[in-house]
Amino acid sequence: MIPGSNKDHPSFLKSFSYAMEGFVTAVKTERNIKVMLVAGVCTVIAGCIVGLDIAELAKIVRRELAAK
Repeated sequence: MIPGSNKDHPSFLKSFSYAMEGFVTAVKTERNIKVMLVAGVCTVIAGCIVGLDIAELAKIVRRELAAK
């Protein structure tokens, strides 16, 4: 239950749809998110081209997130 409310939580699927709606809105309205998505896609493509496996890609992403 939501604190201060008599209503139950929305279902998992409804919550997921709210999250997707927020993500789509952010991509449509926020320039930095578009840049980060393009950079992420380019990183994954480059990793596939040079033959990195999933674990190595995860290490790169983790290292980049820790640096910020």
